[in-house]
This record gives sequence, structure tokens and C-alpha cells, in this order.
Amino acid sequence: MMRALADIWIHSRLFEILSDILLVEFAVQAQQLESALESLGSERKSLLVSFRKAGRDELNKSMREVFTQTNVSRR
Repeated sequence: MMRALADIWIHSRLFEILSDILLVEFAVQAQQLESALESLGSERKSLLVSFRKAGRDELNKSMREVFTQTNVSRR
């Protein structure tokens, strides 16, 4: 009887250890995903700023071309 109970106890402990290992693995993956999301958020912000700056630069360049051509055609 004791042997059967010892085997059951050992199996349950092994199962607990394996399930704890899986929980730790999932927790580490969740932390890595959170970190990746944060870095993507900051990268998104910097790309948005760069996009807006490039758009303004392109608009300024186009406006300069229009005004330059308008001044040349008036002369």
C-alpha cells in the first residue's frame, strides 16, 4: 500500500514540477512580448514624427517650386 502511495506521490510531484516549468516559460514569453510591444510603440512614435517631418519638407519643397515658377513666369 505504501509503495502504491509513494508512486502516486512521486507522479503528482513530477506533474507539479513540469506544470510549474511551463508556467515559468509562458511568463517569460509574456514578458518578452510586452517588451517587444513597448519597443514597437516607441518605434511607431519615431516613425510617425519622421513621416510628418518628411511630409512637411515635401510640402515646403513643392511650395517653393510653385512660387519660383510663378515668379519666373511673371517676369
